[in-house]
Amino acid sequence: MFVWPPDARGVARWLFGVPGFLAPWTVAYIALAIVVWRFATPGLESMRSWSAGWVGAILVRNLVLALAWCGVVNVALYVRCTQRTDFKYDQRWPGTSSRRHTFGSQLRDNLFWSLGSGVPIRTAWECLTLWMASNGRLPTHAWATHPVWFVVLVFLIPIFREIHFYVVHRAIHHPAVYRRVHAHYLHHTLFEVNYADGVIPLDRWFGTFHDGTPAADERTMARRRSRLATAGMLRPDRGEKRRTRVVSSRSRVGGVEGGT
Repeated sequence: MFVWPPDARGVARWLFGVPGFLAPWTVAYIALAIVVWRFATPGLESMRSWSAGWVGAILVRNLVLALAWCGVVNVALYVRCTQRTDFKYDQRWPGTSSRRHTFGSQLRDNLFWSLGSGVPIRTAWECLTLWMASNGRLPTHAWATHPVWFVVLVFLIPIFREIHFYVVHRAIHHPAVYRRVHAHYLHHTLFEVNYADGVIPLDRWFGTFHDGTPAADERTMARRRSRLATAGMLRPDRGEKRRTRVVSSRSRVGGVEGGT
């Protein structure tokens, strides 16, 4: 897909292949969005003024969705272990008793912060957006009135989301802000992961791609040592000692977050 001159077959595979840009996840997200909008979202006319009724309804809906989705994933990956350790960066499973986690458990930690912080923050932004749209302060495009723009936005939103996620994810990994803002500091403190999700090969383009091989691991460590030294957080002559500590400490990280 991302080659020059363009390859028509490559573009078709990227758009319509499985897995690809549309299937399975983009199509699934669109279908879920349609169902949620039609059956689990108050009408725009009711959102023209703030009230606990429609805000509370959206909050409850988002809590249910988060519990349902995360519950299915947790059962599949950590209860039934359907993928075993095939895609785990660290082969060890998450610890069930650790003072590093809120309430001493990774599961309880994730539930508390995801449902008590993440969902309310996301809901607040969603409610603000819906309130602005219902009062004409935010432009909207409906299928009935703007079918072309509607289709264009369906393709542009996942691309925008990928670029946005990469830029923000990489920015918060800067040493100056990493400890203060990163919710998964314990997960990433000793090693890095790819910053993007892969719809667009941004990690490959900007030299941050990690494919799980020892060579990619060494490049990641070298990049981390260089960044820490530049920020004055690591003396260059201690780089090798730091690398050894980082590599030998991965097993401890596995007890915090079950790998990537």
